[in-house]
Amino acid sequence: MGLKKSFLLLSLSCLAVAFLLLGAVIFLCRGIENYYPLGGVEILSDGSVVPLPSPTVSQQRILAILNIVQTVSCILFPVGGLIVSVFLFIISN
Repeated sequence: MGLKKSFLLLSLSCLAVAFLLLGAVIFLCRGIENYYPLGGVEILSDGSVVPLPSPTVSQQRILAILNIVQTVSCILFPVGGLIVSVFLFIISN
């Protein structure tokens, strides 16, 4: 197998694993977020407005941390996958 083809396959496989991990992190963070109130209002079909419970300060911190984890994961996992593929390519040759 040629060098270009082997590097392409290695890069694609590392990126696929990175995106699977990213999906797992997002799925987990969204699952945790569902247990916390987000606040706001609910408008019922009869036109009445019902306020929803607002998160406490500690719950807001947790929600902010979960958002940061998701954002950082969107950057680190794909870049990390490419870096790992480069190191694996260098080691294999």
